[in-house]
Amino acid sequence: MKQNMSKTIKKENYFPAILKKQAKKIKPQLIIPYEYLFSNPKGVAAFNRLTESKSYWLSSDSALIIKQNKNYLANLLKDYTIVEFGGFDGSSLNDVFKSGQRFRYINIDIGKGILSMMKNNFSKLSNVKYSLIKKSFADISFIKKIKSTRPKALLFLGNTFGNFYPKEGDQWLKKTYQLMDPGDLLIIDFDRRVSSDKHLKCYSVKECALMLILAFEDYGMPVENLHSTFVMDKDGIHGGVTVLKDFTLDHKKFKSGDFIEVMISLKSSPVDMTKRMSRAGFKTIKQLQSDKKHMIQLIAKK
Repeated sequence: MKQNMSKTIKKENYFPAILKKQAKKIKPQLIIPYEYLFSNPKGVAAFNRLTESKSYWLSSDSALIIKQNKNYLANLLKDYTIVEFGGFDGSSLNDVFKSGQRFRYINIDIGKGILSMMKNNFSKLSNVKYSLIKKSFADISFIKKIKSTRPKALLFLGNTFGNFYPKEGDQWLKKTYQLMDPGDLLIIDFDRRVSSDKHLKCYSVKECALMLILAFEDYGMPVENLHSTFVMDKDGIHGGVTVLKDFTLDHKKFKSGDFIEVMISLKSSPVDMTKRMSRAGFKTIKQLQSDKKHMIQLIAKK
């Protein structure tokens, strides 16, 4: 981690965020690791508040898919060891867990304070045997070491998979397929592409903007020279900061107007995602959605 150079974060440096749309693919001056979004406890807390926002449909509609298909998912997942990537407190599947059947749940998350939040969430769900593996899901070689007498169901909910760049995502799918055992499931949510204005509005909430500026504070950038920014291009939403005032960090110069990125959220279609899954070897067996129809959930099998 870089040495922290920033001053106290001021609201005018992150909210309201700068919102931009462009047809061409954006070229950031620098891309910092995605993990910085969750390296600060305040960022984790902001995300937890974000999941309660009705405007941020990546969480609300993902949760609605689970809620409206809870019986199907409960009957499916009871026979699997559930491995969720980026599950935070584990509450995304509470509607499924409340079916009363017995479940085995493993959360893959590197956020701070996650185990404490999981203990709180599962305190009233005695039918769930849960555990935490503090690993980044960018490299999932460790799933081969997960011991289970059941097949595994790997879950990527809330468009988390969309945080991979296209080439990285395709590589991840292929590697995941190779590491999985026959009969294992991969369940992926993705954000269906709509208009640029609608996507930008989804990210325009205060908590989204705060997470961005906190990430750059943890990275060690002078946040008083930055402003939280979301850009919609041909691939999807890019989250980062716009440089307001020139500065130098680690001998690299940043000029006013530069865009520095920390996350991407790809937008896709059911046809495109099914093709990507198929190229990796998966067979899609089910497609779920809520009556809001923002998010799509694909269930695929090896």
